[in-house]
Amino acid sequence: MSAEIDYSVYYRRWHVDTDKHFDLVARGLERWLGPKIAHLPADARVLDYGCGFGLLTHYLARRFPQVEGVDASRQQVEVARRRGLPVSHVTVELFADWAARHAEAYDVVFLFDVLEHVPPSEQMQFMQRLVATLRPGGEIYIKVPNANSPLAARWRYNDWTHHASFTECSLEFVCVHAGLVRVEPLDDETSVRARWPWIPRWSLRRYYVKHAVRWLWRQYLRSEIGADERHVRLGLNLLVRARRAAS
Repeated sequence: MSAEIDYSVYYRRWHVDTDKHFDLVARGLERWLGPKIAHLPADARVLDYGCGFGLLTHYLARRFPQVEGVDASRQQVEVARRRGLPVSHVTVELFADWAARHAEAYDVVFLFDVLEHVPPSEQMQFMQRLVATLRPGGEIYIKVPNANSPLAARWRYNDWTHHASFTECSLEFVCVHAGLVRVEPLDDETSVRARWPWIPRWSLRRYYVKHAVRWLWRQYLRSEIGADERHVRLGLNLLVRARRAAS
């Protein structure tokens, strides 16, 4: 039997278990995710599937009194539980049973940085089971690595446990076959855009460089594919919102 993989070894490269870091992430989530979920009722029952240390769960719990986190990594669940977050450890082997017991239990599901960890041959079944935990008409928010990004290969292979990255087309394909409708792409820029980008400040260097590279990348895509790629999102991740079919 192979040894258990401790995913927190990788996760700790990006996140630390401190109040300061949790609050910093919560403020960032409020800036870019907050407006996207402002329409959700306060009494919605919310699931954060693949919660990790509970950073998103921590933020969501500030907005919704009924929030649950689930993760397959025992080590990460232990971190979240030490912070008093409402999370559960559900292994990959037990997921099907857990999903069946939670059929139509949630109004909203967040699936952030999870689908890319599922082997492609299992993604459809995984998504169908997860979508079944949504009530008819319920919403799901999905975030995955963006294969359109100039840094797609770096982002895809940076994590040894990744099995895939996605374009807007392949992600929609999975969503539709999982029983989702109204698949809507959303902006996943995790930093606030400069208010006055034309002012030549040193602090805006990253803004200018990023958008210059993206402009050049769009020109390259157009020359290779011969299609209008102006609306293809080029950030590191893709974020979509979709609904479970009402019937």
